[in-house]
Parts: sequence; structure tokens; C-alpha cells
Amino acid sequence: WLYACTLVLLLSGRVKLWADTFGRDLYDTVTKYSGSLLLQKKYKDVESSLKIKEVDGLELVRKFSEDMETMLRRKVEAVQNLVEAAEEADLNHEFNESLVFDYYNSVLLNEKDSSGAYVELGAEFLLEANAHFSDLLVNTTLSSVQLPTNVYNKDPDILNGIYMSEALNAVFVENFQRDPTLTWQYFGSSTGFFRIYPGIKWTPDENGVITFDCRNRGWYIQAATSPKDIVIVVDTSGSMKGLRMTIAKHTVSTILDTLGENDFVNIIAYNDYIHYIEPCFKGILVQADRDNREHFKQLVDELMVKGVGVVDRALREAFQILQQFQEAGQGSLCNQAIMLITDGAVEDYEPVLEKYNWPDRKVRVFTYLIGREVSFADRLKWIACNNKGYYTQISTLADAQENVMEYLHVLSRPMVINHDHDITWTEAYIDSKVGPQGAQSLALLTTVAMPVFSKKNETRSHGILLGVVGSDVALRELMKLAPRYKVSLDQPPSGVTGPPGATSAGSGASLHSTPDMPPPSPTQTRPQTPPPTSCLPAPHPHMPPRHPHTPSMCRHREQRGRRLRPLGSLATSAASCSVVSSPHPGPPPCPVPVFLHKDPLILPRSLSPQLGVHGYAFLNTNNGYILSHPDLRPLVGANPICLDVLTVWDLGVVHVCVFSHV
Repeated sequence: WLYACTLVLLLSGRVKLWADTFGRDLYDTVTKYSGSLLLQKKYKDVESSLKIKEVDGLELVRKFSEDMETMLRRKVEAVQNLVEAAEEADLNHEFNESLVFDYYNSVLLNEKDSSGAYVELGAEFLLEANAHFSDLLVNTTLSSVQLPTNVYNKDPDILNGIYMSEALNAVFVENFQRDPTLTWQYFGSSTGFFRIYPGIKWTPDENGVITFDCRNRGWYIQAATSPKDIVIVVDTSGSMKGLRMTIAKHTVSTILDTLGENDFVNIIAYNDYIHYIEPCFKGILVQADRDNREHFKQLVDELMVKGVGVVDRALREAFQILQQFQEAGQGSLCNQAIMLITDGAVEDYEPVLEKYNWPDRKVRVFTYLIGREVSFADRLKWIACNNKGYYTQISTLADAQENVMEYLHVLSRPMVINHDHDITWTEAYIDSKVGPQGAQSLALLTTVAMPVFSKKNETRSHGILLGVVGSDVALRELMKLAPRYKVSLDQPPSGVTGPPGATSAGSGASLHSTPDMPPPSPTQTRPQTPPPTSCLPAPHPHMPPRHPHTPSMCRHREQRGRRLRPLGSLATSAASCSVVSSPHPGPPPCPVPVFLHKDPLILPRSLSPQLGVHGYAFLNTNNGYILSHPDLRPLVGANPICLDVLTVWDLGVVHVCVFSHV
């Protein structure tokens, strides 16, 4: 034993000697080649002129929000100018059935025929590269008009609408001169044409088709209608076999395309029995976000026909879902509707309607007759007309687009009659449509939009929606307002030149789109539904709640008081630093008060958080997604303290969040 102890002591001494020698050699080498001594000397030389300055994090966030408010107000004013000009132009325009009018068709611009002459509607149109518009070839003095392939470019309604909207050209130019940070401005007509400024040439796809329809865009749908709960009831009985089922599937997909993130939906198929096409969503409504819409489309394509259609049970189930969500204060808390898609062989529907929807008729019923057969048309007309809905017949695949869009006009009618010009901000999205030349103008955007109504006395009571005007706001412009040199904004990864990371010029800030971040707290008033493949994953417990959009026409149905309109992915800005009590090693902590999210929204100035060199700014959405965050730093395992402290001009809430990273 004594021998063993002696051996251990000798070896430990020798090992220590090795370690000390290696350490000194390593230190000498690093000191020699790293220039650390020179760096220390330089710091010493300027030490007398350096000082530590405390930064008020709350003040930074307040200044950020005020600058953001000023910028966004200018965008809203530009859109309001367009609304006023469009409504005034319509008021002074008399419809002319035989109107002949040449306009700049975006697809035909500068096109010539075999003889060298400009084709009809394709006159000479000066186009120049413009750095402000992603170096696309544009004309900043005129707008151009785009129409989908399925819209006739000389239809009288189209010609009269385009002629009327010529008055917007001067307003487009004036807006751009007043605010040079404006990007695309446009007017989307309810008849299908799309006037865009600056003027630009559109290129059809490889099949020569223009599929872009402004009426299917999120900004149009959100501005033209209010949030809605939709249950689609589709007939899968044997009589729907063949082309009828193909048309029915296309109709369902077209309806899904008209829904946005403020809407809630489910689909019920029926024959001898009823079944939800997605069993995970049985008995509930789910948010009509892109993931759920695409998932529904896949399931609709798999529908098979068999048996006999029994519509009364399907209608009863649809009414019960809508009633339960309304009573529970869930869903959109606004419009509710049932879309009945069938070949018309329906029976025993009147008792269901009498029990669940009469006399108040709170749920609108829209009926779509599939096929050329008109034997059952009277039944479907009766159902729609007695439930504040709309009846239409869809005989071919080409009919679906125009006929489905009719329901949007019905839902917008109360808003049009009341002339509720609600300002709508979309969620952030990656644009791939405005730049028609192979999606060369990809950018992370949000859109501000407002509806345009007819103010003519003879049609005022009819509630005619003329269209929607809008303007894009690039998120990189917002990030330029971030307080540079006061909070550390990490550089984006090398090689990133576009989405999902779009770098703002000169600021060193990076924008990241992160659609797979966890949804918000389950305690929010509007439940977010995760992708159906995972059914019900646990949400992140620390995300701020979403503030859903409640237009004025639906405020009487909102029982929880006034809620802020969201600015989509721009609603929240924040400053963050380490929590004092964090036991983990890391950057020096900053003093912050400890408040819970449910506490009064008052932050004493004397306790406001101070941002140090390790502080950072970030933006998160009202849906709980991280929009801009240095290196997309993971928040799972973090313990945030969040405060609603500022309101950005009735567009959203500014949060101050403090995280302790583990």
C-alpha cells in the first residue's frame, strides 16, 4: 500500500509538470501569434476616452415603434388616397355597354405582329430597370393592367372598370413622389382585372397561360370580406360519379383558395353516412392557414363516390359545429356559412334548417349545383335564398372560379352597405407573383389593403364591392428603423441573398421567415391548429397571444371587448437580454423587473431593462412565429418575461420580452 501511494504521488507530480510545461508553451505561442498584447495596448491607449453608457431598452423599443408607426401611417394614407380616387371615379362614370377603349395590357406590352406593327392593346410602353423595384423593368409614370387568361379582355364590364380606374394613374404617381419608400401599388377589381403601378410587363407560363387572379390573393380576400367560419359539405354519393365529382373537387379547392388565416374551416363528405375527410379534425373548425388548406386539397382528391346521398345528417352536423364554436367564443367570431356542393338530389333538409337556423338565419347557406342537370335547381335555390346565401350552377371546370367568387360579394355586402373601410394588414409572405418575370422580385412582404365601394345612390343599398386597393411593404424597410449600434444585430449567414433571409441594406440586420416555429399559448382566444400530420403537438408555452382581426361589421358579436387589429407578422417588436437570476454562464445579465404576462401592463421607468452589448432586437408575429431573430436563436428552454407595453397605431402590440437562454 505504501509503495502504491508513493508511486501515485510521483506520477501526479510528473503529470503536473507536463501540464504546466504544455500550458506555458501554448500560452507563449498564442500570445506571440494572436497579437493579444498589441490589442491590450491599443485598448489601454484609448481607455481614458472610453465610458460605459447605459441604454434604456424600453426607450429603444418605444422609439422603434414610433418610427414604425410613422412609416406605416404613410402607407395607409397612400392607400386611403387610392380608395377616395377610385370611389370618386366610379361615382362620375356612367356604364357604357358599347365602350371602345385601348389600355396597356401587361401581357401584350411592346408586342408586335409579323408586319412589325404593335398588336392591339400592346402599344409602345417605355420600361427601364429600377433598383427600387428589384431592378425589374418598370414604368414609373404609368400603370398597366393584367387579366387572367379566363377573363375576356374586351368584356364590357372589364372595359368600363379599366376606363374608370384610369383616374388612379395620377394618384399612383403622386403617392410615390410623396413617399419614395412605397413599392407596388395596385387596384384589384371584383371583375378580375388588376391595375398595378409601376407598369410592368407580365410573361405567361410555358403553356401561355396567366393564372394569377388578384381575387385569390390574401390581401384581396381579407379586405373584401370579414373573418368567417366555413363548413364545406360535399356530396359523394353514386350520382356524383365521373365528371361531376371532378368538378365538385375543383369547386372545393377553389373555395379553399378564397380562405385566409383569419378564417376557420372543415370539410364533411356525405353519402349513406357522413365522415370528416380529416379524422383529426372531427367536430371542430381549424384555422385556414396554408398547411391546412393544402392538406384538405390532398384529401379531397382522394374522395370516392358510392351509396346514396343523405343530406340532412350532413347539414345537422355542420350546423352543430358552427353553433358549438359560436357559443364557446371560438373561431372567427364573425360570419358563419355552409357550402353545400351537390348534384341536387337533396331531401329532408327543411326540418334541419327550421331547427338550427330559423328564424334568425345566423348561418348563411351557399349552394352549388354540379353538372348540367337542372331538375333539382329549384330546391337548391330555395335553400340558399331562405338562408341568406347564394345559388349557382357549375357545369364545367372553367365555371368554378367565377361562380365560387360570388359568395365573397354576399359576405361583403353588410360591410359595403355600412361603408366600413377597414384597414387590413396581411401576414408576412414571400412574394412570388408581383414580379412576373420568373419570380425575380422575391421579397418578404406585408400588404396594407382597403375595400373600394360603389357610392352611387341607385346602387348603395345593393352593397356593390368594386374591388380592393393595396400597397406592399417590404420588411427590410421596417428593419432599417431598428436602432443600429445600440443593440447587436447579427449578420445573416454567408451566402444568403434572398428569402428565407433577406438582408436589409446597410443595417446588418437579418430577416428570417420561420413558418415551422411553434404556435402560441393554448390560452389564446383563437386556437391555432398545427399541421394535421401531427394532429396535436404541444404549443410553445411562452409565445405572446394573437390579436385577431375584428372588422366593424362584426364588433357587435364580440363579447370580450375591443381587440387590436393585427399587423400580421409585423405586430410585435421587442428587446431582450439575459435575466439576472440565470444560473447559467453567458453574457453579463441586465437588471430587469420580474412581471408575469397577466400583470398590469405598466413598466416603471426606473426598472426598465437596460440593453448591453449582448442585447438584441427581434420581431415576432401575432401567431407566435419568429419573424426576425439573430441566427434564429432557439427559444425552446428559454424563460421569457413578456410585457404588452406599447400599441403601434391600432395595428398591433409591442412586446418587451426577456429571455434566459439555457
